[in-house]
Amino acid sequence: MKFIEIAKAEKANVSVKVPEDTVFSFFDSPYIGHRSSSAIDIYFKNREALLPVDKAIVKEIRWLNSPKYRADGSEKEPLIVLKIRNGVVLKMLHVRPEVRVGEKLVLGDYIGKCIVSGYLCPWSGIHAHIEVRPENDPYRARGAFKLNIAPTVSRILEYLNKICLDQENLVFTVVEVKDAFMWVKFKSIPPNTPYSMCLMNKLGEKCVLDAGIPYYGIGGCLGRTFEVGEQLYASKDYIVGLVISSLENASLFTSTSEVYVDGIRVRGIGTYLGTSLAKIVFLNKKIWKEGDEGTLKFKQVT
Repeated sequence: MKFIEIAKAEKANVSVKVPEDTVFSFFDSPYIGHRSSSAIDIYFKNREALLPVDKAIVKEIRWLNSPKYRADGSEKEPLIVLKIRNGVVLKMLHVRPEVRVGEKLVLGDYIGKCIVSGYLCPWSGIHAHIEVRPENDPYRARGAFKLNIAPTVSRILEYLNKICLDQENLVFTVVEVKDAFMWVKFKSIPPNTPYSMCLMNKLGEKCVLDAGIPYYGIGGCLGRTFEVGEQLYASKDYIVGLVISSLENASLFTSTSEVYVDGIRVRGIGTYLGTSLAKIVFLNKKIWKEGDEGTLKFKQVT
């Protein structure tokens, strides 16, 4: 199995790696670690969570009470702390541990099965949440080491300039329909492209969308560092958001639009890294079926 580096916690000198065909996200989440560029959600194949760092020792396993945002969500949340070295640990959530305290692990070793966490929304995919943290502060939502996402950005830049953001880039085909959402493929995105949707600023400079908009409020755009206050467009006709923070190799923006599919309002669009599929989340109506074509539109909220 080939692993690729997706990010690095530079202050801790820790590289985060996943199998090369794995879907992941830095910013498609409402939680503070993602908004501060210090957390990753990894959507492991077959829900089998693997160690994403070179080596670690299982330091602690806890089970916490969990909220229940979806009917099938677990009432208990597992928290696994893995010691990378003195002073540095990996925090992992949403994984039922099948390892023991004191067990030594190396990159790719099996840790446990990802669960349907009570923290997940009805449309959320099942994943492992990870943070690289100081050993003396392993539990909090804040305080993890910030991540440099340059390894991921370097790969998506190979594809980014091949995409033209005109009206046609918002036409999609439905690939699969679930209870709360549907997977779609935009016609402008070539097969095997490691992202599903792009945005641009007024000058046409493009970035890759990694976000749930507008339902998570804030999203990320990778591949460019835009100025605070710049508007981001899905095409020349549709403004999607406003940049609120400039990061290295990325920008955070706040959502400023409602999302529609052929005149029907939806909850929004979710995008990830490592896949050319996007997720359209239903609001009320679920009228689409596999093979349908649709067009995404955005309406500014005043």
